[in-house]
Amino acid sequence: MGIDRQVHHLSAMARLVRAQMRLGASTGSLRCNVPDDLEQVVAAALRVIREAGVRFVVFGGWGVAAYGHLRGTADVDVLVEPGRLDVLEDAYRRSKAVVERKGTFLEVLMPGGEGLPVHLTEAGSEVAREALDGAVTAELAGEAVPVMDPHEIVASKLIAEREDDPERHAKDLGDIQALDRLGHINRRRLLALLHKRAGPECGERHYRRFLDLTGRSR
Repeated sequence: MGIDRQVHHLSAMARLVRAQMRLGASTGSLRCNVPDDLEQVVAAALRVIREAGVRFVVFGGWGVAAYGHLRGTADVDVLVEPGRLDVLEDAYRRSKAVVERKGTFLEVLMPGGEGLPVHLTEAGSEVAREALDGAVTAELAGEAVPVMDPHEIVASKLIAEREDDPERHAKDLGDIQALDRLGHINRRRLLALLHKRAGPECGERHYRRFLDLTGRSR
């Protein structure tokens, strides 16, 4: 297994998010029941996608958690293959979930897990489809879970720095630094990916930003 295959069990993330939800419930900011086994709720949400025969990959807070970086998050982010949201919407409704459709975006509230929405985004670009192809396997509740490759995660955050959203920007920078610190980023591979995604000139600029953030030298 190479540097990009060192994945961690996601049960620790489930415990962290459950503790976060319990705090929200105690302060009144979360107005729903906190499930006893959040791990099973999230696994059930992902199982619906798998059983519908739809390819997917987990990213966001749960994605970086697969590599050992645990942080708070308010949802589960999932990228799904294009043209299958109708299938997934029907599948989730049959599973008694609450579903809201907004274009190429689906919000799902699983029974017993109403405080943790699952957000499904359609992979509409070639870049997103390549993220599906390069998924890495983690584990949740004894089931295989495809998560986004760490280089894809870092490249996407570098290219789309969101300085207009300070809270999200801080999370993104923290994710980049943590994935590198934990030994999941191969510099040559990241540089090649940035060149491919943003072109040589912009790719070099994003790579220099990575070096600045992580305290690395060329």
